[in-house]
Amino acid sequence: MIKDLLNELQKDADKKGVHLQRAFSDFVEDLYQMIKSDNIDRMKYLTYFELVSKYPFYDILADVCVEIGRFDAKRGQYMTPFELAQCLNRMSQPDKRMNPEMLDFSCGTGIMGLVTLHKTYQDMFIAENRICPSSFGIEVKIHLNDLDNEMSKISTIQIYINWLLHCSIVFKLDLLVTQNNVISDWKEPLKVIFKSEESVQNFESMSKAKKNNLMLNPPFGLKDYGFEYAKNNSSQSRFKDGIPNKGDCEYAFILSAIDLLTDDGKAFLVLPRGVQFKDSTRKFRKSMRFQKILDAVIALPSKVFEETSIPTCVFMLNKDRSDAVKAQGVYMMNLDQAA
Repeated sequence: MIKDLLNELQKDADKKGVHLQRAFSDFVEDLYQMIKSDNIDRMKYLTYFELVSKYPFYDILADVCVEIGRFDAKRGQYMTPFELAQCLNRMSQPDKRMNPEMLDFSCGTGIMGLVTLHKTYQDMFIAENRICPSSFGIEVKIHLNDLDNEMSKISTIQIYINWLLHCSIVFKLDLLVTQNNVISDWKEPLKVIFKSEESVQNFESMSKAKKNNLMLNPPFGLKDYGFEYAKNNSSQSRFKDGIPNKGDCEYAFILSAIDLLTDDGKAFLVLPRGVQFKDSTRKFRKSMRFQKILDAVIALPSKVFEETSIPTCVFMLNKDRSDAVKAQGVYMMNLDQAA
């Protein structure tokens, strides 16, 4: 699917006398600047635009990143498969919403935003080529964040171009893309990479960026998520149950996600399966059970990710569970066995 785009990038690399990754970085920066200045030259990158037209909402640039070795396993970067992201999105928003919103504070190439666009687009049609009249006036609110500057720009490109080619006629997009460390930049001003001209997402900091829908695949296995910062800022509401150990990065992200949910919000986190069992994080699981916000734990099939064989699962958090659902406890599913 991406062969022609890779060939073009290789030709550009050869012409400039640089490595393929550098040519890809130049491509990303140039297209990002076009979007930011609202002066897009489609003919310059016709191959990419044709791919987006032919494969709407697909994570095209993630495939490119895999092919050229752009993802960094040491930083916990693994590509979320499109099918998995799509399933999470359907679970997070099973019904049509007039103005859907979502946050992904470790967005990578923007796959969670892409599937949000996709579902909103599909929900607008009551039949082939027939838009539901009540769908007009919808605005999709997406906030994507990543510590990696280039990933933030890649996600900007993928969300904006897909919306431009496939959705701009039928609904508005309020897109905010930031580059903040969700742990240590919690109270710092947002470092804005892109913001829609009429955006209403005017948050002072990441700690204020609450949404009713979070979809996350945060980094796995970091040796230090920002432990010293957390220890020195233990009064923050997300750390009310304690500070995760230096090597328990996943729970630092889980606690941050819980704090960023609105009172009626849901969060879906893709995590290494070990988070269910570690003794050092028992108190956090106990707190989630006591608050009754852990809706379900789903063990995913093996080899979901191409770049790692780490067994994974999904934590489904829900702050708006009914009393009847709370009484049922936590739903457990093993898709590994089913597969």
